[in-house]
Amino acid sequence: LIALEDKHQKSYEALETLANAGYSQAQYVLGAKYLHLKGKTDIAIRWCMRASKQKHIEARSFLSNTKFSIEQYLW
Repeated sequence: LIALEDKHQKSYEALETLANAGYSQAQYVLGAKYLHLKGKTDIAIRWCMRASKQKHIEARSFLSNTKFSIEQYLW
């Protein structure tokens, strides 16, 4: 996702605005991409948990299938 690359700051800001406004798909995308592109587990879990609370299927699957430690979830 180009929005998380450094040279696409405006795209990232727009995606983050949507995620902060409660759009579960944007929350899921941010979470998944933070883990895969940036390696930032804590931020990835936070965004995917927000999406999961809204019953977002992909976010729930992502959290279920990704090997996070219990400490990471309790952050």
